[in-house]
Amino acid sequence: MKIDKLELYNFKQYYGSQVLQFAGYQVDDNQNVTVIYGSNGKGKTTIYRALMLALFGASELTKDKELGRKGDKFYICNLSALQESQDGSAMATVKVHFSHQGELFEIERVIVSQLFDDGQIQEDILSSKLLHTDIYGKTTPYDREDEIERLILRIFDKRMKDYFLFDGERIEQLMRDDKSQREEVAKGIKNVLKIDALEDAVQALNSLYANYHREVQ
Repeated sequence: MKIDKLELYNFKQYYGSQVLQFAGYQVDDNQNVTVIYGSNGKGKTTIYRALMLALFGASELTKDKELGRKGDKFYICNLSALQESQDGSAMATVKVHFSHQGELFEIERVIVSQLFDDGQIQEDILSSKLLHTDIYGKTTPYDREDEIERLILRIFDKRMKDYFLFDGERIEQLMRDDKSQREEVAKGIKNVLKIDALEDAVQALNSLYANYHREVQ
């Protein structure tokens, strides 16, 4: 999986339309590294959140409070866009272009936001759409969440995203020297190496050997 381009519209700090092209996009396939640098609060983590929301949908909308924060309020849509709206409603969009083994993908999520008089903000995913172009050039659109999830999970196991795609806060969390974090890191490593499956196989072999040994006796 290679991320090519990220398009944002009124997504958190990113007011209006913004486009980020990643290394190698329509330039040089040998360029594989993109460095995003900036001081705190300038939107580095927002780029990560946008990718997660685009790929994994509604489960990312309210899962992590760091998706957007203003005092005790959490939001995704740009606050200025909400405040400028006559009825307090606005939309934010995130679109990700990526490729995988010769196939092209374009996934877009549209988030509708409502700012109420008491300052509370309610947000929901209004629509989701994925365009898939196979290696023969045939493009197929998908708008059902189960179909989109199936295609994404065929490429990227959601259980592994926290160990391959993470930001500075996640790194700091994983580096804490306490039992729960060590267990979490160990679990991630086991998933990567499929050690759990290996342990199950060893137990099955031990059971077969014990049965075989009894039969021989």
